[in-house]
Amino acid sequence: MGKILRHLKKQTENENITIGKLERIIGASKGVLSRAIIFH
Repeated sequence: MGKILRHLKKQTENENITIGKLERIIGASKGVLSRAIIFH
């Protein structure tokens, strides 16, 4: 997994939020980050 994706995953775990919530917060399309994490 790329450095940025690892960091995002760890940060969401530390903040106790889901990847989906992070996507909404940053205005990303639904599933864009979770698919990147799963398929990377």
